[in-house]
Amino acid sequence: MLEALRPKMWLSQWNVSEGSKGQVRVCLGNPGLPFSACGTLCSPDGPSFEELSCPSNWTWVEGSGRLFSCEVAGKPQPRVECIGSRGTSEGVLLPLAPPDPSVRAPSIPSEIAAGIYTCNATNRHGSMVKMVSVNVESPPKMNESTCPSHQTWLEGAEAAVLACAALGHPSPQVSCSREGAPWPQRLHVSRQDAGTYLCLATNPHGTEARTITVGVEYRPVVAELAASPPGGVWPGGNFTLTCRAEAWPPAQISWRAPPGALNIGLSSNNSTLSVAGALGSHGGEYECAATNAHGRHVRRITVRVAGPWLWVAVGGAVGGAALLAAGAGLAFYVQSTACKKGEYNVQEAESSGEAVCLNGAGGGTGGGTSAQGGTEPEGTAEAPVGGEVFAIQLTSA
Repeated sequence: MLEALRPKMWLSQWNVSEGSKGQVRVCLGNPGLPFSACGTLCSPDGPSFEELSCPSNWTWVEGSGRLFSCEVAGKPQPRVECIGSRGTSEGVLLPLAPPDPSVRAPSIPSEIAAGIYTCNATNRHGSMVKMVSVNVESPPKMNESTCPSHQTWLEGAEAAVLACAALGHPSPQVSCSREGAPWPQRLHVSRQDAGTYLCLATNPHGTEARTITVGVEYRPVVAELAASPPGGVWPGGNFTLTCRAEAWPPAQISWRAPPGALNIGLSSNNSTLSVAGALGSHGGEYECAATNAHGRHVRRITVRVAGPWLWVAVGGAVGGAALLAAGAGLAFYVQSTACKKGEYNVQEAESSGEAVCLNGAGGGTGGGTSAQGGTEPEGTAEAPVGGEVFAIQLTSA
């Protein structure tokens, strides 16, 4: 009977509510009697992961200054370590935020490898493992390799697009606009496209801006080729040829002179060709060529070397030829139209005004017969044997 009334100790229950795992309620008394004393005892327990305090998926944003937080329940407080087990994160230790804010946190890395990490929580009562997937994202970032600050287009080429991309995850969207002026849509590049442009890269973690300077290059064109003095030069005189080209990058100037043209001077950039004391060999065609990386263009000009002595010589030759031609024409005229050489019978006439050549063989009235043995009217001279007799008749006007 006394044995039945002796106080006994028994366990009331295991309390498994959140935050009190491992707590045991102990009561002292007789279960059949209303008199008993109960209390709570804490028993040691092993590590335990909870999703809220140690998520299975975590995204780290570059530059955010955050560390992965993985708090594990257990008495005493378990030690947690997460090591990469797959992909780029294999063997990499994942920095963790300390469970106690008073404890100094590890330095925040500049980058973290994405991948699958194995988190192991350990205390003297045991250990527990959890797999955590870490995703790495970053705000937009542009640099000289992804978006060069100086870009070059070629005039006449198909309309170009700025070569500008951005790093970041998720992949940023990049848009560019021209600063200070609208950017008209053209089918081909023109020199007016040169200028300053602003590019913006955007993703959920921020925006990055970058300024780009665009230059437009073009093929060379010889815009001007002129001689001084214009129109030619006298022998012994001086002349200068100037060649001006439009090109970008700047064109290299070269010349081609007539064969035999010596003692030619060039300026430092070859844009000016000069001759002192011109000779006949300096006359002829000169060629200026402008060349750059995009092409070559040529223009030509003719230089004449001549003076008064040349014109006098040419004039004398032309005058002599004219005189010779006139003399020949006059001789031909006299021979064809004048009376032939011989002896003439002149019939007197009053108020003579015009002389007419008359053939003695068939001349006008009073004409004789044949010159051989024929008789002639009085007052005529006998023609030599075998000759022809002509008469000049003077007729009134």
